[in-house]
Amino acid sequence: MPPFFCLGLAAFLRGRKQPAYFLLSAAGFATCLYTYSSARVFVPLFLAALVYFYRKELLPLRKWHLLSSALFGVVFCALLTYWISPEGMARARELVKPDPAGIAYNYITYFDPVFLFLKRTNHPFYGPPRLGALQPLEFITVLAGLFLLWRSRGETTSRLLLFWLVMYPIPAALAAQGDLVKGIIGAPLFAIISAHGLHGLAGLFPRLSPRWCTAALGLGLATSNIYVAKRFFVDYPQFSTPYWAYGLREAIQRADQSGFPAILVSDRFFIPHISILFFTKYDPVEYQKAPLRSISQGKWSYTGFHFGKYHIVGMKEGPSIEGSALLMLPPGEAANLRKAGFPLREFHTVRHPDRTPAIQLFETTGPKLPGGEHASAVSVSNHHSARDE
Repeated sequence: MPPFFCLGLAAFLRGRKQPAYFLLSAAGFATCLYTYSSARVFVPLFLAALVYFYRKELLPLRKWHLLSSALFGVVFCALLTYWISPEGMARARELVKPDPAGIAYNYITYFDPVFLFLKRTNHPFYGPPRLGALQPLEFITVLAGLFLLWRSRGETTSRLLLFWLVMYPIPAALAAQGDLVKGIIGAPLFAIISAHGLHGLAGLFPRLSPRWCTAALGLGLATSNIYVAKRFFVDYPQFSTPYWAYGLREAIQRADQSGFPAILVSDRFFIPHISILFFTKYDPVEYQKAPLRSISQGKWSYTGFHFGKYHIVGMKEGPSIEGSALLMLPPGEAANLRKAGFPLREFHTVRHPDRTPAIQLFETTGPKLPGGEHASAVSVSNHHSARDE
């Protein structure tokens, strides 16, 4: 979203002197609509503000303005028909709640200094803890940039940036508080504000040697970047892998090549059939004959689903197995199955970077094959393990 948005904005500003760039601007903003749901709300509002703030400069350029507006309008209207359809509104119905007080609170969180500079999230899915949406060093430059923008708020560019600042959390606030992904359109804005503040701070010390200024700035940026890089590339991989379904590809590929005619996958994995279909290159035509229909937005859990040799089943009470089969389990479930009397023989273990188990594969035998949604009885009594060959 940010690259196409910035392309559209830069081309628009260039188009004031070279009108043909308005077409590129329209293409950039139109492409931005395809990138993320937040763009549905933010881009039209921002375009309206652009036209309002630069209306005097656009009047002599009506031809190019109308052509670019038509280009954007065609794409927007085509997408609008899908956005307002039941399928297009499925995500919005799940996330957006008609709660003005809640939306107002969500909006405020996107300006919270803790979110911006110290701790953007508690969930490892969005990155390492103890890191804000911006680098710590930017606390000074962003404050300086905001001060300079407010001081020059009579200028068109400053008013546009301040409008952007006020508007950027609105699409995100409709659905969540302090969400980095939903508020991604603020990333280029804060980069611009921070750079503006840095330039303004440098102007406060005109007598300082440029070498000393460059050295001090370089040292500060290097220190900040080293800290961020350590958190992302050294610390983050050590504890984040459980949140990213780590090891599913390796486990599925090993299971698929094992030779077992029946592979039982724990329903504790998050929508595992998607990974299985992808990594095994399962024939889409075959899958569409009996697809999974029980999941929907916000209802991701399911069990008893079967396609090919894969059976997604619950392991809490112990699966029903006929003959021998391969089990794909998260850590901890094997102990419960052993207590239930299932003979398990370790086949393969996928490990996290810290060497703790991520996914475990076991050979087992039992009295009956699992049933359930789309399941069919398959005899696997003549199977022999690929490891025994």
